[in-house]
Amino acid sequence: MKIADQSMIHAVNEAARDYAHDRAAEMVGKKWVDGVLVDNPDAQWAITETTRDVAAGIIEDASTVKTPMNEIQDAIRSSVRVRRGPAS
Repeated sequence: MKIADQSMIHAVNEAARDYAHDRAAEMVGKKWVDGVLVDNPDAQWAITETTRDVAAGIIEDASTVKTPMNEIQDAIRSSVRVRRGPAS
């Protein structure tokens, strides 16, 4: 199936971006309220500020050069492993 309708592609991209925006907040123990990122008191997941900063730095660096997604994922996983220690 080939989708060539640019308005459909734009709508799907926009829906995906909106979902990712909300899901990313949820995965770090936050939520969006009236356009402001706040702590979610009922969070199922949360990460420390240090982990969040490290991940943000890796992603920011990756955005300045074309970086394959698997390299970004590996860098984040490695940084978490180093701080947490090897899995038992």
